[in-house]
Amino acid sequence: MSVPVDGHSAEIPDFARDTRTVIIDGDEWIARLAGGGAAGSGAFGLALIESIEFAPATTPDRPAREALVQRGCFAMLHDSELVKLFHTAPPPARRRSLEDRN
Repeated sequence: MSVPVDGHSAEIPDFARDTRTVIIDGDEWIARLAGGGAAGSGAFGLALIESIEFAPATTPDRPAREALVQRGCFAMLHDSELVKLFHTAPPPARRRSLEDRN
């Protein structure tokens, strides 16, 4: 459950709920929600999406793959669905520093 911050309506996400471990090809991986947003345009409005990062359990701070899913479905995904997402997911977009851009 999320906890209110300083009595305001903003909440701290419950990261334990938004993190799962899954065995993929014999190795333990961590799947976690990494962010969210909205995508699309047109008469039907925007689609709410979330990003799932996959990181080896041995190096949880170094995600190796990233997948986009419909907002709110992460907790309902079966382990076999996470494995399929992992195998189709590309590496996360590399965040370039200002020095790299010149």
